[in-house]
Amino acid sequence: MDATPAEINTIHSVPTQMKISWFRVGPTYNQCHISLLPNLTNLRWPSPIVSKIPTAKIKANGGRGRLPGMFEPAMSIGQMELYRKLLHTFSDMMFRNGLGDRFMLTAGTLVGSFHHHDFIPWDDDIDIFVDIEIRDEVRQLVRELEPQYWLKVTNERDKFFTRPLPSPEDDKNVELSQPVPDKPWSWPFVDISYYERNKTHITENLPAYIESVSWPVDMVFPLYFRPFGSAWYPAPRNPLAFLANRYGTSSACYSLSYSHALERGMLSLSASCELLAYRYPFVQHGPCDKDAQAPDANMMSLSEEKLVIQSEIFSPAVIHSLCLAADATNTRASSFDFGQKTRRKIA
Repeated sequence: MDATPAEINTIHSVPTQMKISWFRVGPTYNQCHISLLPNLTNLRWPSPIVSKIPTAKIKANGGRGRLPGMFEPAMSIGQMELYRKLLHTFSDMMFRNGLGDRFMLTAGTLVGSFHHHDFIPWDDDIDIFVDIEIRDEVRQLVRELEPQYWLKVTNERDKFFTRPLPSPEDDKNVELSQPVPDKPWSWPFVDISYYERNKTHITENLPAYIESVSWPVDMVFPLYFRPFGSAWYPAPRNPLAFLANRYGTSSACYSLSYSHALERGMLSLSASCELLAYRYPFVQHGPCDKDAQAPDANMMSLSEEKLVIQSEIFSPAVIHSLCLAADATNTRASSFDFGQKTRRKIA
């Protein structure tokens, strides 16, 4: 962190008279109210949490550079900015084609939004969920972005990335995806998973040998905007319950268990999220209007989310604060777990 605690404690003000309906996601930009939401670029943000050199860069002898250590930043600044560009490009494509309410943040990317307002500091990919009924349409729209952007189609998931980075340039922090060893795609890539929806539940489309995960429809829809970095993206209406249903709960954080840059598993260890909060900022959740009567569960309310860094010397420092729409239960969420089950591990 570059800013001093005194500097960090200066909170940029956000509008207090806002409506829950402003955060609801529509199919097109014209059917949303993004311009009325807090301007995330005006908030104070921590210095980018990145590695000094590109992760897994290609060496002259064809080998690969080092992977990050446990709980170390997993991307260089160029790799992180490329991820932001990929997510923005995909999101823009969806909203411009009337599909903005048919995709959402999921998995580790939703965890990052909920606990950090950004990437999990040691994560190395972006995960989104797309309605399987529009899969063919989305694939065609991405193909229209070629040759700058490419899509690798697989049975269950698709990969969205840029044209591959020429090997001689791989040691530079340029915003192009680098080849993944023995794979027909490049990293960084957006991991696109698909969900099937019926009247009561949505279910992730997974191989038959993997146990599927399902969520009640009213836990997920309608979608509401959440922050990811300095931009708003669609997310489940109750992210706390959505994540608890997928990962369970624990006060432990897990280091990266899979390198998406090399598509191979890694040794993963756990650590106390509360201890990591002295190193990385975590979000604290509470009601925006602390004097108002608490709404019933399953009702939408305005939740205050503060991005906070702990200190062994100073009081906890609030980096920024904002209000957004969330299920009422989210105002009582812990900074470090999801509250219902017994285990959490982010791959």
